[in-house]
Amino acid sequence: MSDHARRLIGIEAINKSGERWTGKDELVAVVDSGIDSTHPDLDDRIDSFEAVEGAMDTDRVGHGTHVSGTIAGSGRASTGKIRGMAPEARLVGLGIVGESGRLCLPVDLGELLHKVAEKGAKIINLSWGAPVSSAYENGSMAVDTFAREQPDVLVIVAAGNQGRALRGYPALYSIGTPATAKNVLTVGACASDRRNFDTTWGSYREARFPAAPTNEQRLAGNPKLPAALSSRGPTDADAVKPDVLAPGTAILAPRAAKAPASSFWKELARYDNRYGYMNGTSMATPVVSGAAAVLRQYLREEQELKSPSSALLRAALIASVKRIPWSRDPASEAQCGYPDFDQGFGRIDLGRLIPHAASPKGHALGLVDVQAEGADALEARAPEGAPHKAIHSYAFKVPNGAGELRIVLAWTDYSARSVQNLLKLDVRGPEGWRWRGNEKHCWLQPPEADLDPETLDMRWDQRNNVQAVAVEKPPAGEYHVRVTAQNTLFPPQGFALCASGQLEGGLTRES
Repeated sequence: MSDHARRLIGIEAINKSGERWTGKDELVAVVDSGIDSTHPDLDDRIDSFEAVEGAMDTDRVGHGTHVSGTIAGSGRASTGKIRGMAPEARLVGLGIVGESGRLCLPVDLGELLHKVAEKGAKIINLSWGAPVSSAYENGSMAVDTFAREQPDVLVIVAAGNQGRALRGYPALYSIGTPATAKNVLTVGACASDRRNFDTTWGSYREARFPAAPTNEQRLAGNPKLPAALSSRGPTDADAVKPDVLAPGTAILAPRAAKAPASSFWKELARYDNRYGYMNGTSMATPVVSGAAAVLRQYLREEQELKSPSSALLRAALIASVKRIPWSRDPASEAQCGYPDFDQGFGRIDLGRLIPHAASPKGHALGLVDVQAEGADALEARAPEGAPHKAIHSYAFKVPNGAGELRIVLAWTDYSARSVQNLLKLDVRGPEGWRWRGNEKHCWLQPPEADLDPETLDMRWDQRNNVQAVAVEKPPAGEYHVRVTAQNTLFPPQGFALCASGQLEGGLTRES
């Protein structure tokens, strides 16, 4: 499937004129069941590997090797056919699975993350978790704390595989931990576009998917459908999770030599049985981790950002997404709006983000990366003359006939269940047009018809530390983007901003 996923998430598109964006010089940590260093796709990709106390030093499960190959597999065993998303990235492995198959986790998950960050990893893949019915608990808090302590390290977490559709559509509130953390990128699974399997969700797990329409949907074939097994949001603070989707069904990736056949959904005899198929958000997550390595390489080399923050990586990856159609009862769409709890913001696609030969003329990125300790960090209601401001404003122009414009604000918040430092995104365009961050997300909001217009004008998303504006056909003219510190309980607050589209001159600081 790595051969399919590379195309689906835009890796092939951005490298069509020459393979440059490969994750070269990026270091990705895989905290999992280990990595089979004897596999030809991985034998020269591993920078270091160690196991925590009680964990196996060899991958006898196959999960960690499959994940690692999806991120950075060279494809050598398949003569280049089945490669990872970032085939020139390097890997740091940390084994956390014991002989019994159980995870060997410390009380503070931050210990694991600091261990691999100390080796230089800037992207950490966590393709595991625990089912907690979307609760924000100590594991999520520990990961959020780590993100504040290491602001240039992005943690990417599997949403979980707790999807159940007993009444026809997958139930909400099934995100695992630490996927409920605010400062991570939480990944759900969509179907792959592999069409050589006839398996339906009903035949895959009849007890979990007994009713139409979910039981009739195919496990693979339509990447516009979220995978039925993928855990859904919101969190118990009613925040949007997952953040994004990536292909996660019928994923073909390297097979550990000592892994049993039972570890795989299906085997593949071709290529000397060196690959196997797996399903789940565990498989979708390394697709995004590999994409993040490619994106980080682009930000370093093309945008000359020496150490982009995790908030900027989150903002840019979310700015890349392609929204997929509402997949539930049409009558229920108005209860949630967009982003929603099946897809988050949508399926990632670097081909929509990173400029390449087939991009619309003038396609560019405008990027702002403000550190929490920097002079440009924000503080709510800051008085005149204070060291920090409450508002920053940026401007850009859009030409006639421009394609979709996407603007995403993200920030690394303090560790707590709900948003502590609340920022807001406000975009104003020509002819009086105005868009607010996540303004189409209407979960638990009173209908607009019931609100006074002045009250509506003051309504902002207060539950998410990612806010997005997407304008499908932006009118030509000048645009102004304002980032405002609405309420900062722990000032000052850094932030990241990504604007993607046919921008003239990029983002210009106004105030």
